[in-house]
Amino acid sequence: PNIVSLGGDHKEFLQDHRLQHPSGLGGGRSAPDQAAAKLGQPLASRDWRCGRAAGSSLLPAMMSDALRDTLANIWGFRAFLPNQERVMRSILSGCETLAVMPTGSGKSVCFQAPAVSMDRLAVVISPLIALMKDQVQSLRQLGVRASALNSSISPDEAQDAMRAIRGGEMRLLYLSPERVTLPGTVALLQAANVAYMAVDEAH
Repeated sequence: PNIVSLGGDHKEFLQDHRLQHPSGLGGGRSAPDQAAAKLGQPLASRDWRCGRAAGSSLLPAMMSDALRDTLANIWGFRAFLPNQERVMRSILSGCETLAVMPTGSGKSVCFQAPAVSMDRLAVVISPLIALMKDQVQSLRQLGVRASALNSSISPDEAQDAMRAIRGGEMRLLYLSPERVTLPGTVALLQAANVAYMAVDEAH
């Protein structure tokens, strides 16, 4: 699967990568037909390399329509926040994407909505168990099948999650970094036809 890295606003990170902060961050356009970089955006979304599509054959305009429908039907949002669409379209285009976003900019929806829109599994790697729990709970309240595999869950909860993954029912799976490296997790994901992986709080 393609890789999506998302992190919070981090001045040193941006300076190291020769991006402007906070008035503008650089990066490639989200869709393959928008490859030219353009500075002056309040968000960085850089497509490092576009390979095979993550699972969507939609044209850019159709991607936007599908994402808007998902936002409205699941999250109740009528419009994207600034640059959310850019990141989501990059993910749907199968691009390896780096997004550096300020707090409160709707970062989580950027990697959640494409999975729901494609009706496929996305894996989210996060070092923060409390944040995983909050996001899984919020997604379940919205009717999205989501779960986490980390040290805080019971064996029964882990088995339920793995059954849902094997059955193709899971849409968002949150993993702690140490869980990703376990042989059983690797085998589970290899058989699950993962659309993409997101690294949350990547800074």
